Amino acid sequence: MFNFFGTEDYAREELTAELTAAYLCNAVGYKFTLKNSAAYIDGWIAKIKSDSKAFVKAAAQASTAFNYISELTGLQDILKQTDESPEITEAA
Repeated sequence: MFNFFGTEDYAREELTAELTAAYLCNAVGYKFTLKNSAAYIDGWIAKIKSDSKAFVKAAAQASTAFNYISELTGLQDILKQTDESPEITEAA
């Protein structure tokens, strides 16, 4: 199924994708611009007016996607070997 740009379904996909990317960046210690990511997420949330729980649903889907990608790539094994959880850091 193809969702057209600007539709609520497209916004849900973008929201899930951005959250997944943020989870992955954080897991590997990649510095990203938190303000830009938050603004991007806010923009897509504004498009989803009919669902007050859109963010929570997208976060759950992003967590599932993160786990799938982590397992598929071996990232889960690498993360299990470290004692510390990476901190969220913002790029300069």
